[in-house]
Amino acid sequence: SNVKTTLILFSLDGFRREYLDRKRTPTLATLAEQGISAEYMISQFPTETFPNHYSIITGLYPESHGIVANVFYDPALNATFNYKDSNCHKDVDGKWFKGEPLWVTANKNGHKTASLMWIGSETVINGEKPNYVVPFSDMNFDEKIDAIFEWLELPAKDRPSFISVYVPDLDTIGHHEGPDSNDINRTLVEIDQMFSKLITKLEDSKLIDFIDIMVVSDHGMSKTSSDKALFVDDYLDMNKIDVYDTYPNINLIYDKLVNASRIGNETLFHVWITDETKGNEESIIPDRYHYKYQINNRISPIVTVPAPPYTWAVKNDFDESNFPKGLHGYENSIEDMRAIFLAKGPSFQKKVNFTLEPFANTELYDVMCRILKIKPAPNNSTASGRALFDKVLNI
Repeated sequence: SNVKTTLILFSLDGFRREYLDRKRTPTLATLAEQGISAEYMISQFPTETFPNHYSIITGLYPESHGIVANVFYDPALNATFNYKDSNCHKDVDGKWFKGEPLWVTANKNGHKTASLMWIGSETVINGEKPNYVVPFSDMNFDEKIDAIFEWLELPAKDRPSFISVYVPDLDTIGHHEGPDSNDINRTLVEIDQMFSKLITKLEDSKLIDFIDIMVVSDHGMSKTSSDKALFVDDYLDMNKIDVYDTYPNINLIYDKLVNASRIGNETLFHVWITDETKGNEESIIPDRYHYKYQINNRISPIVTVPAPPYTWAVKNDFDESNFPKGLHGYENSIEDMRAIFLAKGPSFQKKVNFTLEPFANTELYDVMCRILKIKPAPNNSTASGRALFDKVLNI
């Protein structure tokens, strides 16, 4: 057989770890039982879609790969990145997306790669893009399966050995309806049926033994409501805030915010200074966030993180009827923010129902390089993460 193995990486946006316990996803449960899964996977801070997808595909912390939030300002470029702006996705002059995504590493090592809507895949990075790219669109589940099979059925020399697939549906519903809604449970069933169809089709086409399937999410989802909105206007003088120019008064702003951040015993939000030269020990953001202004000045000098179910809002943009019922972006240590990891295929040992202890999503790039037998670019994987996967990789 000259069939080579293909690794397919699925990201189910906003799939929080607890959703797996709802018994709506029997196909994913079987995948975990026959393969391996993590107790949970740890997202990067901020627990937003763009920073985390790019961390998964580069193995880098957001402070290192440059996509430090869904929306951020770069003082050197005097420009703002906004995830809703398709020009930012295409990033023609390569100013936003730093680091090396897996498809670039793979292409440089003679592999063919494909991406179905993965963040960063429409951008030329280090002179490379995936060989096959389906840009962001509202493709349904069946169309995604068809696209994957078109690639898998290509002649051997053209067939991709790495395919990344982005599935946004669960996140969209989580924001609109909240994580405890019937719509979330219905969408979990639909996503599970997509995997059921995919696996049946792989079995029917005799490809199943040559496919590594890895299913992850970028972050979880927390329940929110409009009565938990904290208005920035109530805490700071909106006429004086120019987000990029608060710098001389950073400690004044910090002290004012800290004083307002609690009501009685309840914490509404945390405030951190990210610039180590401007704060003292208790005000500086802890190292575990990997979110330092010194390393990347796209990171705001002051970061405020609400405690769920609270969230920031601005009065003149506030629309109670359309207020999200679910949000993420919170601290990555919060249980609601935990993500999933499941994997099965020839590159993984056949361990029945083997559960890995929790690990950060920055470990995955290195793992995927090992599966593809290529040398990784510098990344933020750790010795303990590599040791964890030594137990389960079959390569």
